[in-house]
Amino acid sequence: MNIHKDRAGYVTGKHIESRGFKVFDTIEGNDMGQMSYSMPQYQNDKVQILGGYWNYVVKDIKTGQKLWEGWWNSNDEFDGTMAELGAVS
Repeated sequence: MNIHKDRAGYVTGKHIESRGFKVFDTIEGNDMGQMSYSMPQYQNDKVQILGGYWNYVVKDIKTGQKLWEGWWNSNDEFDGTMAELGAVS
């Protein structure tokens, strides 16, 4: 699961924010009593990045249309997806 760690298999919250995204909400939960989690949800003027536990969903901020769904294994993969979607300037 991805809870924004600084290691392989994750994209970090710090990296997402460095690309111009801001936290607009936080999801709180509990994994079947094993651990609780708090996951920030991000947006910029083009897209929202939702989820972050088992996968992410990127939606167009104006239309709500799903543009991408999946998992980033690194900050570089995140950057590639955002560039491909035209979600960052």
